[in-house]
Amino acid sequence: MDERRRKLSMASKPKVILVKDKTVEKAIAEGLQILQAGRDEVEIEVLETGRRGFLGIGARKARVKLTLKERDKGTHLKKKTEVQAEEVKKDTYRDREIIAVEDDRIVLKQLYKNRYPVIRGDRDIRLFENGKLIQGSMVLTEESNIRYQLENKEARNEIIITISEDGLKAFLEIQRINGQLMEAIILPGAGDETDFIIS
Repeated sequence: MDERRRKLSMASKPKVILVKDKTVEKAIAEGLQILQAGRDEVEIEVLETGRRGFLGIGARKARVKLTLKERDKGTHLKKKTEVQAEEVKKDTYRDREIIAVEDDRIVLKQLYKNRYPVIRGDRDIRLFENGKLIQGSMVLTEESNIRYQLENKEARNEIIITISEDGLKAFLEIQRINGQLMEAIILPGAGDETDFIIS
């Protein structure tokens, strides 16, 4: 996975991300991991602190915006010019389909110029890169070789009793029935201001 991150950082690193998690600290930690940066290399803006709620009712996730600081040759922070800001806003959708599923692979169909979506497996979906299970979130690029595996819901046994035509014999058969397969959840790119959202 480290090679994957190195490839991403050489290609183009995302600049701004929004992260949702149970707590502010967890959201910041996940964002720093994806940006491959330390706290001193990003500007952190807490958009909303999480709430537990009562028995899960009224619970809200914490939302954090992380902006990667840009440094010039003298290691001073660059200020974004109005022209750069306008270019970002002019980025429009090329194609509504961000990610396609072909065979058992997840393929990127890029939505924004130099911006990439983040994918994460769900409790019923496991993602693999080069045969290794991906833990947590991952930035999907053109070079990604991601396969997915759908997990069956809890399997159950069904007992079938069949009586012969003459009524003298009974047959007991136990069949294992798997649950339904779940659909993959893919998190697309956010909007004009962010490179991607993690929730």
